[in-house]
Amino acid sequence: MLYISLPKIRIATERVLSMENLSNLMTPITTISALVSLLPLLLLLRRLLRPKNWTNSPPGPTGWPVVGYLPRLTDRLHEDLHHLARTYGPLFSLRMGQRPAIVVSSPDVAREVLKHKDLTFSSRTITEAVRCVTYDATSLVFVPYGARWRLLRKILTTELFSTRAIELLQPARKKQVRGLLKMMYSSWQTKTPVNICDSTFVVSANLVSNLVCSKTLFDDTKKEGRELKEMVWEILEVVGAPNLADLIPFLKVLDPQGLKRRVSKVVKKFDDFFESLIDERLEERKRGVKINENGRLDMLDVFLNYRSDKKDDEMREFSRVDIKGMLSDMFVAGTDTSSSTVEWGLAEILCRPRVYKKVIAELDEVVGRTGRWKNPTSRTSATSKRR
Repeated sequence: MLYISLPKIRIATERVLSMENLSNLMTPITTISALVSLLPLLLLLRRLLRPKNWTNSPPGPTGWPVVGYLPRLTDRLHEDLHHLARTYGPLFSLRMGQRPAIVVSSPDVAREVLKHKDLTFSSRTITEAVRCVTYDATSLVFVPYGARWRLLRKILTTELFSTRAIELLQPARKKQVRGLLKMMYSSWQTKTPVNICDSTFVVSANLVSNLVCSKTLFDDTKKEGRELKEMVWEILEVVGAPNLADLIPFLKVLDPQGLKRRVSKVVKKFDDFFESLIDERLEERKRGVKINENGRLDMLDVFLNYRSDKKDDEMREFSRVDIKGMLSDMFVAGTDTSSSTVEWGLAEILCRPRVYKKVIAELDEVVGRTGRWKNPTSRTSATSKRR
């Protein structure tokens, strides 16, 4: 026998109808959800396909999200940028990670940027390593353009790099150059190769140390001199190394290359060295020690002496941190640039026999073959300009 319960049939029918209504209701919700989930993808595609890197940017390759154009760049960055300039012109843009960059590769555009738009592009990018080495960018090289930069520049040009100050530094320059020539002559006699990079770096660094504290600190015959040279070299290497955390900010916490840990370690040694220089000078000043017989003031004296009562001056005096920032500028930025210029200049001359003969002829005329330079203020005009 078959029994049918009408109430149960009614309930089942109502359930079926409810499910159909719910299905009809869910259809537009599902569609909306799908569109919302696709929105990030559409925005990403729009970002990838748009012709510019940011609003009003010059033309250039757009790259990928987050990493930008980094995956396509090699360790020969100058060649990569040269090839891009041939495609996009003398002024183009690209993203280095999440950082925007504008590349200038022609004299005319460079003149426009550096001469006519110099205030716009005057401030430098502060990397994590630079911020650590320069005491939070308090030094002249990296401080943003403004009142502080103008004050530091004024002090350096009037007190340390004036014509009078350069003349008073001449004995130190002559001593370093004579030492270099003596070493090179001895190496020539013994047929020993000369490491131009290392030799010119030591001379340049000692000139800086004489300018800063009236001492010859980079002495390869002493342990302290060798350690100081290695410390400066390590800082130059770390500061010059590309850091992913600077280009992709959320990686700063991870420090994937370990550069922040490395630079913090070497900066601690550098800071101890600066502290000892300042403490030693303060002690000498208490005892009334005369640092230079000719009356020349070095950088330590200039910044320790500085006092200002002017209302519009941002700084009344320089703190120890301010002084250490300037010392870091001189030892880091002032040593490698000069020695590298000499090294590459000599390399260019040696690679061009015609220029080499011209330089030798002019040196023979001005200096002579006797090895005695009668007029130390003479200047040579021979150049190694590429033709």
